[in-house]
Amino acid sequence: MISRYEIKFQITNEQKQRFVDAARVGLKPDPFGVNACYRVSSVYYDSSDLDFYWEKIDGESIRRKLRLRFYGVPKSPNQFDDQVFFLELKHRVKNSVGKERVQLTNEGALAILSDAHELDHLRKYVVKEDQSQNETISVMESLQSVMRFQAANTITYQREAWMGNVDPRLRLTFDQFPSVLSPNAYGKVGHRPGSPLIPAGDVIMEIKFNQSVPRWLRDIVAEQGLIPQRFSKYATGIDCLWQPLGRDISHQRAIRIPDSSEQNQQQRVFETINKEELKEVVFQ
Repeated sequence: MISRYEIKFQITNEQKQRFVDAARVGLKPDPFGVNACYRVSSVYYDSSDLDFYWEKIDGESIRRKLRLRFYGVPKSPNQFDDQVFFLELKHRVKNSVGKERVQLTNEGALAILSDAHELDHLRKYVVKEDQSQNETISVMESLQSVMRFQAANTITYQREAWMGNVDPRLRLTFDQFPSVLSPNAYGKVGHRPGSPLIPAGDVIMEIKFNQSVPRWLRDIVAEQGLIPQRFSKYATGIDCLWQPLGRDISHQRAIRIPDSSEQNQQQRVFETINKEELKEVVFQ
């Protein structure tokens, strides 16, 4: 399982360009993309009661997400000839983020995308090379047996990704044009516009690291006056899809609002940011 820390910022395109210009000397483009850019799309799964959504809204210290992720744009709507699919389980325990994933066969991914009940047969849909990840597959199967997952939404965005020159585990990503589509519109990403999750001209910047943010990068954040912010594409997507349909979800649970002391902690985090301090500060 990959485990790390993540800090998010919602910034403007102008701030993004200034940040890249200042940080470029310590970074190199992610070789996966073209000029460091590629499209990321995910179909998120949740229970019929949206348990994962409410874990986020309620500010639970332990949270989970299950998503079926693929990269790039289909050549035409619903034509997935060249896509590679992964089923990912993301865990958050306080501020530590872990991710487990298995690659799916093309046939298996399309079966699950067409009918979430096919998660009952997950093991047979995992590629041969990942069949050895027995613990990950078992955890996903156990969750499916309890939660009876349903597709909740489709999130898609254009990502610009950089990695550290010295430590490749350091990642800096900029997610642009994030949008949400209905869960059955996964085949139309890149061909049909979705509902935007952030204002036009804004970008979600994320710093991902294992131990601590390098001093040089921390200094750039401080110099440019950037403040960490909470943002969940999945939860925001649920709000975008359901509220216009008139479905009232506000009554189901009380929504937790961060208090002023917690917000102040977020504002001063880069003064002495390290692994120990992150245990006390909530960013997501």
